[in-house]
Amino acid sequence: MPEPEPGAGIEELLPFLNVSRSHAVLISHWLIHSLLPSPSYPILVLQGEQGTAKTGTSCLLRALLDPNVVPLRGLPRNEHELLISAANGHVATTPGAWRRG
Repeated sequence: MPEPEPGAGIEELLPFLNVSRSHAVLISHWLIHSLLPSPSYPILVLQGEQGTAKTGTSCLLRALLDPNVVPLRGLPRNEHELLISAANGHVATTPGAWRRG
């Protein structure tokens, strides 16, 4: 991982995200705390209408944190698959919304 540059601010992140500055603050908080060694990590949930760049944003954020080369995974079919997915990756990204039928 490259060393962070002193003086870089949240404005560096804004051109890559389809969010307001206040939401970018929350995302940067999530990014920073995701890098800290901890037994628990924060959860980031991206919500919005279709076409609001949720998938693109999640892929970008995952690329910053997780060395996994698979960009997206399908929804887990059950809790066991969710556990396997979470144990083998730092960030779980799935296309579409989590819905129960």
